[in-house]
Amino acid sequence: MILGQPYVCQSEFNTAVAHIALGFTWTREVDATIENTTGVVDFLSYCAPTGSIVQFDGVERYCCSRSGQPWVQHAGDLVGLRWICL
Repeated sequence: MILGQPYVCQSEFNTAVAHIALGFTWTREVDATIENTTGVVDFLSYCAPTGSIVQFDGVERYCCSRSGQPWVQHAGDLVGLRWICL
């Protein structure tokens, strides 16, 4: 049973689904046994490694290297929409 008000997180859900559909995902290995009581996210544990695909305005936010370049897989792709982390 799902409790709560329907559609409260609809916008966030739609954004997450769109990111998955465009390939904006990466694998990370976080040791959940290490306690973090600082309240500050350990960027290097969660960032997108080299070769990960991120949205065009997310390179500095998501890539471990804080840099990337436009990624086009097929000739019909929208140039600049997807970036690959360097």
